[in-house]
Amino acid sequence: MLKRLVMILILIKGTTFYSQIFENKIVANYTLVPSGEEMGSSRSNISYILGLNAGNFNIDNKLGIGVNNLSYPMDASFNTTGLETFYRFHNYTAIGYRFSRYWKLEVDSDISLASNLKGELTSEKFLLNGGLAITRDFGTVELPAYVKFGLGYYTFLGVPKILPRVLFYKKFNKTLALGIGFPKTEITYQLDRNNSLQGNLEFKGMYANVHHSSRLTSSISNMVWSSNTTSLKFQHRIDNTWSFDLNLGYGFSDEYKFIDHLGNETYTINNESFFLGTGIILNLNNK
Repeated sequence: MLKRLVMILILIKGTTFYSQIFENKIVANYTLVPSGEEMGSSRSNISYILGLNAGNFNIDNKLGIGVNNLSYPMDASFNTTGLETFYRFHNYTAIGYRFSRYWKLEVDSDISLASNLKGELTSEKFLLNGGLAITRDFGTVELPAYVKFGLGYYTFLGVPKILPRVLFYKKFNKTLALGIGFPKTEITYQLDRNNSLQGNLEFKGMYANVHHSSRLTSSISNMVWSSNTTSLKFQHRIDNTWSFDLNLGYGFSDEYKFIDHLGNETYTINNESFFLGTGIILNLNNK
């Protein structure tokens, strides 16, 4: 599995010699969920994003690393030793083909490893998500508009399952754009050339392996995180290279489930809370 992942990255990177790069950047994000009655958490992510265009084909690739730190309540009903930090390594690839002026087909895959990294790692611990989607365009170059329908095997709701992907997107003018769908709905308002506001409603999830040490609760084999959030993001472009954003939101459902090897829930912690996020974007096209 690791060899295949390396080969995929080499092939994608190699296409830059004959393709036009239209997106090449590094994105870092940090989100803090203050400790409430149940628990608190912080999430850190850094990703390298590369977009390539070759005629009717386009390839989008994101290689990322994430760290999720959990702060449990003092009266937790189970032994939380070794369950404080979960890591996620993933490589997302989407390949699109435009077979007419109005229609486009897309295949996406996400190879990931999510774990507390307390034991031996094997190829069986990797998770492969992905699916198919078709897009119907009906806008213009200046004011794009399209509808996307897709189906695949995803972790938007935590546990991997077959889920739809739906999006209606329309840019009304130079300042206002709207995208309604699942797993994400967003509205963007461009204040001026360098500043914008974005409102989001999003479903997120992670399915992580729990490796055991002598101090861990042996009945737990997986941790499932699912979240339904709404937020308001302010983004500022400093120059052609650097941008940053501030994100304030509320998690209506921020749930952690710990399950055994039979798939039964052993412990569940719910935590509805406000959260604060910040991010930095480095545009490598200007380097």
